[in-house]
Order: sequence, then C-alpha cells, then structure tokens
Amino acid sequence: MAEEKLIIDFWDVGQGDSTILRLPDGKLLVIDTGSKGSPIIDWLADRPAEIFAVVITHNDEDHAGSLPSLVKMPTISIQTVYMLLDREKSSPKFQNIWRPVREEENKGRLSVIGLSKDTVIWQSGETSLKVVYPSFSENVEASRPNETSAVLCLFHKDKIKIVWSGDAPMQVVGDKCANSLPHLLHGPHHGGPIDRKKSDFKEHAKKLTPEKVFISVGTSNSYNLPSGDYLKLQASRGCRVICTQLTKLCDNRRQTPVLQTALLLGLRSPRRGLSCRGCMRLIMIGDSIVCDAWDAEHLNRIQTLRRPKCLMRN
Repeated sequence: MAEEKLIIDFWDVGQGDSTILRLPDGKLLVIDTGSKGSPIIDWLADRPAEIFAVVITHNDEDHAGSLPSLVKMPTISIQTVYMLLDREKSSPKFQNIWRPVREEENKGRLSVIGLSKDTVIWQSGETSLKVVYPSFSENVEASRPNETSAVLCLFHKDKIKIVWSGDAPMQVVGDKCANSLPHLLHGPHHGGPIDRKKSDFKEHAKKLTPEKVFISVGTSNSYNLPSGDYLKLQASRGCRVICTQLTKLCDNRRQTPVLQTALLLGLRSPRRGLSCRGCMRLIMIGDSIVCDAWDAEHLNRIQTLRRPKCLMRN
C-alpha cells in the first residue's frame, strides 16, 4: 500500500503568516490566514474547496485578518475553526475577528473549538498535527497575546517534523520542542522572537535544531523585522534560513523580486512587497520530506544581495 502524501504550502502573504496543507484525502487545512487582503482568499475563490480545519495561532491581524473573509466565502465549506481567547473579548480587534466566525457557527456552517495543549487537529496513520502550547492555564496566565500564541507541531512516529511557532516566545518554543530535530521551524514572530533581548535567549533557541528556519516577513514592515541577530544565530548553527520577502536588512536598494515562487507553484502572489524565497512547498511522504525545486536557485540568487543575513555567521 502506497504511503500517503501531504503537501504543505508556506505562503508569502507579506507581513503575516499563512500555511495551507493539502491532506491525503484532498481536503485543506489552513494554519493562519494572513492579513486582510491575503492572497489565499483570491486563490480559494478560484477553486471550491472543503477545508477540514482552520487554525488561528492568535488573533493579531497579520495572522487572522482574512479569517472573516474566509468563513464568509459561499464556495468554501469549513468543518472546524480552532481559536484562542487571547485578549479581552470586548476588544474591537478580537470582535472584528470573532464576530463573523460566530455568525457562521450560528448558521451551522462550521464549529469553533478552543486551542489547547494536546489537542490533535488532524491525524492519519503515524502522522499528526498537534497543539503543544498553550494549556488552559498558560492561556489564562499570559499577560499579552503573543505570550499565549499557539505552537503547533507536525509529528511522524512521535518525532517533530515541522514547528509552527506563531508569535510565541523562543523560551516557549524551546521548552515545548526541546531536543527535537525538525525539518523546519516557522518563525517565531517573523524572525524577531519577542524575547530575543533576554540574556538566556540563545540557550532557548539552541534547545531545538531545525534544518530550515522559515521567516514570513513583509518588505515594508515597520517593526524592523526580521532580526539580523536571530537570522545569523540560526545560520551559524547550520540552519538554512529562508525569508518570504526581501527587506532593507539584506538589500535596501534592490527594486525587483529575488524569486517569484508563488507563480512557479501555481499559487498567488501578495499585493505588496518584494519576494525573496516567496512561497515554499514541502511534500511529506511517510518519514521523508522533500522541498520544491527552487531551493538551489534561490540560494544562487541571494548571493547577489548586498548583505544577505541568512548566509552570515555570528
């Protein structure tokens, strides 16, 4: 019997996060949607789809801004939406995200479930997507939304293969994924972990050793992300660092994309920003993960940038 194939598309949505998994049965699983105007909405509008689950790591606009548009799409069916209550429920920011979801739940179009540690979002055979943070108590005790941002892991045979860290602190990611060797770490926090200035930050970062670190970042973001120190730290450990878009950190003069991977993969490009790696596709079959055909070309092209931080060492 042939092993099942899982296709994982890490999207370039500008300053935001979004991943779409195409499950072996053809259904989709969405992890974060990106901001309002995310290219995934246009892409889904062209193809009626059945979405097994939408998982929102936290309710910041750059992770959940397109959720209201997604749940209202008439050609899309959604089984379950997983969310956190990560701020005051009366907060306008939370209500803007939550209210449309609740309206669709009231119509019977979807179910809403709270994200919590040990929740199994999806499982097929020996492969599963699980929540490793936060627990109910950790969610309640967090003082800021980023501190309770969910961390998801794709497991195969109890080994962590991919980590979606949202905007969680590196301490949380390190503790929850300690001693793991994932193929890819997504983030955290667009390459600028919120606890990166703490004295023990490097110790937490070194608790897991990913082969690749994927940074979702917008060219014109106003947060000075990604952090050059974080990129160089991961590169110095032998990790292949990949950013969706080019920022002034690596080249403040370039006016053209490094690589337009979205078009090459049949996806949609964001409306703003200069792509660097752009989108990236991984294909997982059993224990094996294979990247799309554009890694070598991207590595070749970034050599031409003025000071590519993903190639530097501390």
